[in-house]
Amino acid sequence: MMDPIALAHPAMLAVDLAVAQAWWSLTVPPLKVLRTLGIGRAKLPKADLTGKVCIVTGANRGVGARTALHLAEMGATIVLACRRGQANAAKTGIIEELRAKKVEVDLNNIKPMELDLLSMQSVRDFADAFKRDFKRLDILVNNAGVSEPGVTSEGYSITFTTNHIGHYLLTDLLYPETDNARIVNVASVFHQYGDPDKWEEAATGRRGDTGPFDVLTHVYADSKLANLMHALDLRRRFTADRCNAVAFAVHPGNCRTDLWRYVPNNLHNAFDKFMRIFFLSPELGCYTSVSAAVAPLDRLREPDGNLARFLQPYWCPVPYVKDRAAHQIGPFAGCQVIGPFAGCQVGTASLPNDVDGALDTLRRVSEQLVADISKKQETHTQADPAAVKAIHPVAATEYPSLAPRDVPIRF
Repeated sequence: MMDPIALAHPAMLAVDLAVAQAWWSLTVPPLKVLRTLGIGRAKLPKADLTGKVCIVTGANRGVGARTALHLAEMGATIVLACRRGQANAAKTGIIEELRAKKVEVDLNNIKPMELDLLSMQSVRDFADAFKRDFKRLDILVNNAGVSEPGVTSEGYSITFTTNHIGHYLLTDLLYPETDNARIVNVASVFHQYGDPDKWEEAATGRRGDTGPFDVLTHVYADSKLANLMHALDLRRRFTADRCNAVAFAVHPGNCRTDLWRYVPNNLHNAFDKFMRIFFLSPELGCYTSVSAAVAPLDRLREPDGNLARFLQPYWCPVPYVKDRAAHQIGPFAGCQVIGPFAGCQVGTASLPNDVDGALDTLRRVSEQLVADISKKQETHTQADPAAVKAIHPVAATEYPSLAPRDVPIRF
């Protein structure tokens, strides 16, 4: 069992955020002046991805859309894996921006495909269609993510299922195609508030799901720890199978995206002003994902020479601490929350005390949840074929302050 401090608590987040704001105030204003003069600007890595096949989940907006755009610019064949009705719009947006930038790419290499990570059958259908249409997979960016109150009609957390379970199944189904691939799990610095002993509770709606901040510091944090540990489990699996694939977990930074659309209406304006000052744009948020996908591996190593377990976008006074105690509160613990943007840096992962035990638990829990969710969804679909279309049952009457606005937030 984890130490009680491992349980996410508003005080932990408050301490980290206070440290981060102080660090930001000391460093960002002078750095902005230098960057205005063209000094110290971070640059995306470049690579020739001609002939490479990439999948980006959640590629229709935010960090996912920017990640897909930059991979397409490098000549890759990009599969835009998005929910129903959103993939074609994502393709149109990328094409328009490429044309505006006068970048010449084969537009036939931008492939929209439907993927709903809440539906295990949709994940299976996507994997089958991908393996039918493509003979290789070079880059998989498990990017899609939400921090949303509520459960599906089968009783499973929308947040945990989207962020981890759907991606876990997708990666497992595509595993035979990944001999030389890079797999990028978009995690978060919020993984440090997650608890591996609570994964099953998080998935089944029994782990703090009463409002947006409760979800953020419990279910979302648990799912992001699962993303990080999934990447480590993949490395263990790659080593056992003697293949050349690699996996990374990355923190995009805290970005001004519609991940935050469930902030209560009475706080929305103030929080948006806060984000405009302190948070990164989606364009900057994609730097860690793109770097993990294409940068030379020598640039993605920890000081001891091992591949980085966690990449993050901020410059920190102590950029890397090996084997940092799980959920340790220290003077620099908050500097991966917000800070001066540095592109892509080796970060400090906050890992459970028993890493191997947590990896075994993750695999067992994930496989069981995939089986349970699949069985229940199959039963619902047989009883009512239209049931699969209603997998977001959060009602405005349940969360009156969280009701979606008429116009979605698009940052």
